Amino acid sequence: MYDLCVIGAGLIGSAAARHASQQNGTKVCLIGPEEPQERSLESTREIFGAHYDEGRITRCSDPDPVWAALAQRSGDYFRFSLYHFIDEGRISGILVTCSFKSYQQPESFENVQDLVTGGTRKFPQKKLQTCGQYLATFPCTPRNRDPEVRGVAFYMETGCLMAGKAQGHFMSQTRDTVSSQSIKHEYLNPEMLKKRFPYLNLSRTDAAIYEQTRSGYINPRAMINAQKRVAMNFQCDVIDDVVCKITKEQMNGTIFMSVLTEGGRKIVSRRVLLATGSFTTFRDLLWTETEPDVTLCPLTVAKVEVNENDVKHLENMPSILYYGQGAPDWPENYPRNSTNLIGIYVLPPIKYPDGKHYIKLGNFADSVSQRLTTLAEVKAWYCGDGKSSLATESARLITAMTKDIKAKSYHGDQCVILETRTGHPYIDLVHSGIGVAIGGNGYAAKSGDEIGRLAAMLVLRGVWDSDIPAETFKLRLKPRKKPQSKI
Repeated sequence: MYDLCVIGAGLIGSAAARHASQQNGTKVCLIGPEEPQERSLESTREIFGAHYDEGRITRCSDPDPVWAALAQRSGDYFRFSLYHFIDEGRISGILVTCSFKSYQQPESFENVQDLVTGGTRKFPQKKLQTCGQYLATFPCTPRNRDPEVRGVAFYMETGCLMAGKAQGHFMSQTRDTVSSQSIKHEYLNPEMLKKRFPYLNLSRTDAAIYEQTRSGYINPRAMINAQKRVAMNFQCDVIDDVVCKITKEQMNGTIFMSVLTEGGRKIVSRRVLLATGSFTTFRDLLWTETEPDVTLCPLTVAKVEVNENDVKHLENMPSILYYGQGAPDWPENYPRNSTNLIGIYVLPPIKYPDGKHYIKLGNFADSVSQRLTTLAEVKAWYCGDGKSSLATESARLITAMTKDIKAKSYHGDQCVILETRTGHPYIDLVHSGIGVAIGGNGYAAKSGDEIGRLAAMLVLRGVWDSDIPAETFKLRLKPRKKPQSKI
């Protein structure tokens, strides 16, 4: 019997499994399907993830102080300097970082790609101490406590630019948060912004908060892989399956949860943590007459392919979040929110598995009116390419926003985010045997590690381990709806 069964192997669930498995004497399993090779309406696959990508923005600055705090604490767990783990030429610990961007001699690592793909290389101890922040994990076992480490890289510290109308609500709230939480940053007025980033075409009234460290982007696929590998190193069982039902059972006076999977498994555990994201309401998991008060927002992004010269031109480009009026030559029909502002996020050129570099741009949920309500709708969205007209406008916006960039090609992509009524994640106990960690609201990549940790400690130990009040993350429920469709 497991002490904890984590259901949902995404960014939050994999983090929860890692933290739980590191508790002494705790037996943990993590259940969730691997990413499918292809997404098709004709397949029987119904469950998908929002992490099927190579880039998600990470940052500490945020207009919301709760999200800012969660992001900082997530960063504290996976962003360590290597010298913290070096002891007389031996490395111990779980998560380590180094930076190929700031480190000028990557050839001494023999093959950078080997680190990314899990290869093994000798790391010179003296030079390890000079490295910056490019994340890798390695198994910490008695047979692997030396400078030869096995790694999974998933973090690039490119910095992050929070930009928008200088006196607007977005910038004012973000400035308040970074000041109150002492987040290291640089404020750029419109003139300074234009001088620092001459290749960005923004409004002449836009200012920015520039966070150079502890920010950039992560590879969510690789991050989940890293979390799983560390959890497995602490004897966590990772099961590639989909949970279809949870029931409460009793044997010899012991109450436990019985977890049934589509593959025919029956898993018993003292406690269960649901990190099931957008699919939480489509399975019989809570066995109550209520369901989480959430909405499902479909988002479309554009990925614009750029050539090697443009990649070099933008080599210092940070990740960007923007709320403002936009420049005069931005696409006129691009979606705006209820206050007539354009809200977008942009990632710098990232190399994808096809060998090409793409700049990615998407809009925020407050400018999207559509919401999904059935499993059939969610599956159809994940098996499509998003809204084609929006992908086209987003691609146009990328080329308008980054001067002199020539798009070689573009395509759309999509995901679904789970929005909560509070705007914060739900981290709570449904009852003594089941807890939830859901509702990333589009921010689970940068904050998922802390969300997973808090949930794991709450469900396992009954302890709320944070100075942020637990009420902030209280689960809101609504009457359960009868299924409207079934695939």
